[in-house]
Amino acid sequence: MLHGTQQFFPQLEELEAFVRIAELGSLTAAAQRLRVPKSTLSRRLSRLEEGLGAQLLTRTTRKLHLTEVGAAYLERIAPALAHIDEANREAQGDRDTPRGHLRITAPVDLATTWLPPLIATFCARHPAVTVEVLVEARFMDLVGEGIDLAVRPAAELADSGLVARRISTTDLALWASPRYLRRRSLPRVPADLERHVMAVLGPPIARLTLRGPEGVRHTDVKTAIASNDPIFLRELALKDGGIVILPSLFARADLGLVRVLPDWALRQVGLYLVHPAARVVPAKVRAFRDYLTKHAPDSTAYRALLRRWQMQR
Repeated sequence: MLHGTQQFFPQLEELEAFVRIAELGSLTAAAQRLRVPKSTLSRRLSRLEEGLGAQLLTRTTRKLHLTEVGAAYLERIAPALAHIDEANREAQGDRDTPRGHLRITAPVDLATTWLPPLIATFCARHPAVTVEVLVEARFMDLVGEGIDLAVRPAAELADSGLVARRISTTDLALWASPRYLRRRSLPRVPADLERHVMAVLGPPIARLTLRGPEGVRHTDVKTAIASNDPIFLRELALKDGGIVILPSLFARADLGLVRVLPDWALRQVGLYLVHPAARVVPAKVRAFRDYLTKHAPDSTAYRALLRRWQMQR
């Protein structure tokens, strides 16, 4: 109702007070239902009637009765209040129970090796969640592009205002196939790399910096092959194509590769889970983040899950 030129907007608690009093026919019963003092409920009803400029209830010594205006008002307000209650319950359920569509992004090496069994088992555990995986080498704008969570390998992450959790650390190291090493000889010291075919992750390089038990060593190398795709480099190594530079998490001896100069590495790379900062992190994001954390690539839990998943295929 309008008073002059100003429109009255009642508070939700005032509407709830009116609906509960009208439904129960008693101020005392409504106060018990809402767990507030009778005096508080009475003030809320009075403010509502005053703001509307209309009497909604008539009071007798024993009971409250709806006026004609009050009955019409209740008919419109009660369903709206029920919709609000339902929306609140759904929102709280989203906070507590994983549900909805989850958009994640990861680079190709992670998306094709570590993530598939985890996503399959996660979705089996949480059927109310659907997962969309965007395979991207670039760091996507999580907020601008609507991404719930990103998996990012990096030596370190810049301070971006995002929430980041490091779940694993791995060496960026040298790997080759046993057959290549038998054919070309096994390097014993960093300087031996000068005689080998090198394949690097990123642009070609002419000098390699390694860190090991004797400190830092700089070695001249010939980059025969360069690629921005670690999966390509791993396949190249498996096909006896040379010594490749790869994160150890995704090269691994159990895949048929041998670590060259095992006491030496270029640097360490962390594996991070990143998501936008929020006062309340959705349950679907919390559940997926915690699941990936438990099943980090080098964890016992992940190795056990991978064995079970491979046996079922």
